[in-house]
Amino acid sequence: MKGVTGGALLLSWCLAAGSSADAAPQAAPRPGSPGPSTGTLPNEARIRPGLSLLLELHHYLHSQATGLAVRKEDYRDEIATYAAVRAAAPGADVWRLVNDACVEGPDAKALLERSADLPAQLGARDREAARRLLEALAAAWPRFESGDMIERNRSLQKVRTAHLTRGFSGALEERIMSTVYGKMLLVPLQQRITVYPVIATPAAGDWGRTAQGYYLVVSATGGPLLETLVHELTHVIDINQPAGSRSMLRRLQEEGRGADPEALDRMVHGLVVWNAAEMVKRFAHAGYKASFPSWMGRYMATYEGPWAGYLDGKLTAEQAIEGILGALKPAAPPAPRQTRLLPGRG
Repeated sequence: MKGVTGGALLLSWCLAAGSSADAAPQAAPRPGSPGPSTGTLPNEARIRPGLSLLLELHHYLHSQATGLAVRKEDYRDEIATYAAVRAAAPGADVWRLVNDACVEGPDAKALLERSADLPAQLGARDREAARRLLEALAAAWPRFESGDMIERNRSLQKVRTAHLTRGFSGALEERIMSTVYGKMLLVPLQQRITVYPVIATPAAGDWGRTAQGYYLVVSATGGPLLETLVHELTHVIDINQPAGSRSMLRRLQEEGRGADPEALDRMVHGLVVWNAAEMVKRFAHAGYKASFPSWMGRYMATYEGPWAGYLDGKLTAEQAIEGILGALKPAAPPAPRQTRLLPGRG
């Protein structure tokens, strides 16, 4: 994949325009398709568009370290640090801690203070990784602030305004997210989710929770933003459901325990991907055509059959679950244990 260059940034937000509510006339819900299934979407269920330039710098450096963005000599040392930390494969908590620090900010000084006071529950190896990343971010900030920040800020402001504030928040969010909550059997989280766009990231869908509430990081390039947003919001909301939740995704996992675990995980994840695209098609752009990964091909009949029937109100949740899980093969039985007879015994 080619890196995102500085000269392309002013237009980079347009790569997601195919999913924006103002890119094409919105589609009226088709006959039999679900309307808002939970009434008026409560305030805590609505997203909050955000913008964090510290978060943008973090994902910019991470993108350069993985080849997603063209490397800039200005950040040579910091990119080397990110690449080395990534190669060491630290725990997920390290990356979430850095995201948290960027969201909470407010400046490079705060990052250094955070690096000197890391949580004790992190192992020594992960504490060192987090410290190196935070210090690299703080070191790169003055150069970013005097160089790339202006252009990237302008691009992100356009993304936030065109795609999140004007394009999604409002009537479109009401239609799509009421359906997601209703059909996925979800309840709103206790705090709102702030959505932070970044130009590019190798870690799309990063999320966390700070004192201000939940946050979600989405990439403004590499895919249709509206579909990506609905997809990732579904995951964040489902993961953070209260204990004992009987959400649709959890029921599929629980009731499908006899199936091959890897196939079950893929099928459930594919359902989230397909459903996000279907929400765009039903409520934003009737002619929308999603591009699905090839591995989803084996499950398409399931999504277009039982799940679509459930969305249309033709099947109950129980019937949809039965139809979806019926497409999975049972897990292979464990291989029989081989008994070795010792010489002279039997």
